[in-house]
Amino acid sequence: MGRLHAAAMGGHNAVIRRLLDKAGSHLKDLLEATDAQDNTALHLAVENEHVRATHILLRRGANTEARNDAGFTPLHLAARGTKTRILMLLMQHNAQLSARDNEEMSPLHRAALYNRVENIKLMMDADAAIDATDRDGFTPLICTCWKGHVEAFSLLLSRGASLLRCDKLGFVAFHMFVSVCVCLCVCVSVCVCVCGRVSVCVCLCLSVLACVCLCVCVSVCVVFV
Repeated sequence: MGRLHAAAMGGHNAVIRRLLDKAGSHLKDLLEATDAQDNTALHLAVENEHVRATHILLRRGANTEARNDAGFTPLHLAARGTKTRILMLLMQHNAQLSARDNEEMSPLHRAALYNRVENIKLMMDADAAIDATDRDGFTPLICTCWKGHVEAFSLLLSRGASLLRCDKLGFVAFHMFVSVCVCLCVCVSVCVCVCGRVSVCVCLCLSVLACVCLCVCVSVCVVFV
């Protein structure tokens, strides 16, 4: 790991400036140098959520489309992070929302996987492809269902994400959503049974009834939305 990488990882802004100032005609080479995982200094500043360090590197011409060994651009890392300001900085420097990593996931997919609601809003406002699919056919909406992220699911659905897009196995977001809900119902029933408040049969009946009602409600939404 080079000195600039170490400074970027630690968010040492004064050191970053000094190294960049001393680079002279080798500035571009310094900014594009990579570590063992093909991360540039910008990748490391973004991943470690150093806003000021990210800003300094971008102003000096750091490449927003550089990819590490996982295929992540800095925007992929920012999308799954908690600092919306970093995401905004990258987008202001024309980072591509359509960039794909090694799993063919876009930054919006990564935000969906980590339930980063504010990041999702920001990218949706910039016209990110809401129903883009990765190599397994997952849309960002399917990713939220897979992880059980209700907030991100609701946001994507309200912005027009399709419940009927299939992955490569033929599952749609609706199927995964119902599966997660079934698991939750069963878990609640088991907890109630363990507490000894209600018999096992009653718990199971309540679970089945809750799941059926849920499926009917969501099915109605699918038909009429």
